[in-house]
Amino acid sequence: LVVLCALSLIGGSVDAENCGNSTTDVIDMLTKQPRESVWIEGGFTTAGDQEWRNISTIFNTFENAVVFISLPEIDGETSNDGYPAIARVRNATTSGQISFEVKLYQANDSYCLKTWNIPEPIFPELKLSWIVAEQGAFNLTGNYFMIGEGPINRVSADV
Repeated sequence: LVVLCALSLIGGSVDAENCGNSTTDVIDMLTKQPRESVWIEGGFTTAGDQEWRNISTIFNTFENAVVFISLPEIDGETSNDGYPAIARVRNATTSGQISFEVKLYQANDSYCLKTWNIPEPIFPELKLSWIVAEQGAFNLTGNYFMIGEGPINRVSADV
């Protein structure tokens, strides 16, 4: 039994009471001990570019977690059919019940080009997936997960 039941939210609701486990297939590679508590949770949401969307985990036992957000699901067979958009995360907590905000951003090249392209607001909102995971190194039946954090902001436009 794997402690990933929070990822099975597609068809119904899951809470801490009905997600108990008596065994685990997850080994914490730092402590070399089986991981008996929830270390990962994921879900789906929609977001636009006008307002921040608040998201919270179901479980409240995280100790030092990080947030991952997917690229938005934009209609079209190829990247030429869509438009540039990226999800941003802010105000993420790292312990207990994790909460964070997500919002989409579009490229606004009115600052760069003579033929301005100021994007229209995104409607309807686009689908995103998210994962909250404990920082660390985990072995899940031979599959290794190394989870950490670091800055992804550029210091200047010259980099």
